[in-house]
Amino acid sequence: MLSALYTVLVLLAIGVVLWAIGRLLVNHWVGLRGRVRVPMGDVVRMSGWGTADVNGIGFMESVRVVECERGWLVQLHWILGGGKLWLPRGQTHVTPPDENDRSLADSALLESGPQRVRLEGDLAEFIAAPPPRTQEKRVRNFIRGME
Repeated sequence: MLSALYTVLVLLAIGVVLWAIGRLLVNHWVGLRGRVRVPMGDVVRMSGWGTADVNGIGFMESVRVVECERGWLVQLHWILGGGKLWLPRGQTHVTPPDENDRSLADSALLESGPQRVRLEGDLAEFIAAPPPRTQEKRVRNFIRGME
């Protein structure tokens, strides 16, 4: 009985070590980092978890996009490594979903140098929709222009 318990504990420890190594490898292959060491500004809005290809590697329902004042933070779910990818606003080209092309109607693209993130479904809609504060500023500016 005691040897079975030891066997289970050893197998569990091996599983945890393999999972940790797998997390590190996934983050490394995709180009994600554990910490973002740049000033991001305030968070404007945050998406839910969705599907995306990050630098050619596909992730199903495990990617979140956080829009900040100075760019976008792409986060991988903690179970898959919790890596982060920073895309600065001034250096990132955003291609929203194309309603006229059925093959691109459900995906958006964020590109910054060698980093490429293709967002699908709800994440693509998140990128296509303007943040709430931007709409308020536009309305205020429009009203000021009318006065």
